[in-house]
Amino acid sequence: MTSIPPKRPRRGWVRIVHPVLLDAMIWQSESELLQAISSVDLAGEPELGIVVPSYHVSAVAFTPDGRTQRSCTDAEFDRVREAFQMDGADEDNHGRGNARHLWLAVGARVEAPCPCKEDEPTTADGPRLWRP
Repeated sequence: MTSIPPKRPRRGWVRIVHPVLLDAMIWQSESELLQAISSVDLAGEPELGIVVPSYHVSAVAFTPDGRTQRSCTDAEFDRVREAFQMDGADEDNHGRGNARHLWLAVGARVEAPCPCKEDEPTTADGPRLWRP
């Protein structure tokens, strides 16, 4: 938890108030079946003493009936990236699931790729690449 507020999207998104997610904001696109959670998390290499606050935006899409989550296509994810002003963010997904995750250190214009991308095996699951 930090005192830095999460990123807010540009116009075209509606905030969904959630009684449990107090440090994050849930947003629903007004024009597409896209949903995003925006937060500020502490990220880095704790074992090296490097921990920095980072903007974190996770996004999913929904099937046309609105009942089932799926991973965003690259085009949908690009629109989420633009809406939340995360142009220089690194996509880094760990573990299975549908959400695609963007990370950008607070105050940075471009996020360096996570070092895990060099060492850990990558699995393709549709448009989403993830590591254990």
